[in-house]
Amino acid sequence: MLRAGKLISISSYLLSVALTYILALRLWKSKVIAGTAALLFSLSRGIAFEAVAMVTPDLLFGVFALLHFIVLIDCLENDRRWFSLGAIHALAFLAKAFALPWLAVTTLIAALALTGSAKQKLNRVLSAAVVPIVFACLWVRFFTLNTECSRQEPSSKPISYSGRSKLIGIHGRQNTRC
Repeated sequence: MLRAGKLISISSYLLSVALTYILALRLWKSKVIAGTAALLFSLSRGIAFEAVAMVTPDLLFGVFALLHFIVLIDCLENDRRWFSLGAIHALAFLAKAFALPWLAVTTLIAALALTGSAKQKLNRVLSAAVVPIVFACLWVRFFTLNTECSRQEPSSKPISYSGRSKLIGIHGRQNTRC
């Protein structure tokens, strides 16, 4: 399992270098600037070490954030792919939870900054928001509200320790999950 995590981290790092090049190329339309941006990213202190030595979702989130902004530029230039932007937003949320509000604000500002009627702006926002909202609701439903710990009734009894790796919970039974 650790090897799979390291493989994902290393792949995310390499993909981040390529996506940095693509994002810089889309923004400045210069291969020299894009190459310099990718080179500076790859030489950044600690990022290559983190990709090889640690298994964290940070680099995976970085991939989704870079991809989000590349697609956002396409949305701003061509006024299309808003649903794809929302799908990338949802994947970034699964990598790191703070992506939900942060990328939502950037998407909302971009959608409202484009010209068009209020109906077109609303259509853009809804197209980009439907997938992240569905993913967030499913996450809350299946991973936070469905746990045994959240269904326990509050009690005035404290949780106590009764020997080797046994926790006695608020109902007087052994509690290993909470």
